[in-house]
Amino acid sequence: MKKTLKIAFIAAACLTIAPIISYAGPELTTNNTTQYYSTVKLTTGLTTACAGKGHPGRVTGPKAPYKTSISTPWWEVEALCLGSGNLCGANVIVSANATDLTSGDGCKGDVVAKIVMNLSTGKMQVTQVPNPENIIATSPANYTMSIAP
Repeated sequence: MKKTLKIAFIAAACLTIAPIISYAGPELTTNNTTQYYSTVKLTTGLTTACAGKGHPGRVTGPKAPYKTSISTPWWEVEALCLGSGNLCGANVIVSANATDLTSGDGCKGDVVAKIVMNLSTGKMQVTQVPNPENIIATSPANYTMSIAP
């Protein structure tokens, strides 16, 4: 009898918290239509991590296995930006070689833009950085960043 009660309690608890865990929410989408690989490096918060370091899934690029568009759950962006307040900063970095962005310290490449993300609204302010590749980063809509030649 006690075992049945425990199982029923655990099942009820799982059903109660399931909607919280499955909340999708917005995603940060990065679109890359260049011949270069790209990632971001946080510049504010508790960590100034390179998103691509050890995580090829966080690098966009022109050739498989890299994708030209990736989406990052907004809760993950907020977690990475923890400690930066309402505004989180990052540099957009590109390289002709994907390994420059994923191995070693990661983020070895050219900074093509600086972005500030408003964690409440998803709006991004993009400041271009002159770069030899003439790549332009923009934020055409909330929660979206585009990198183009």
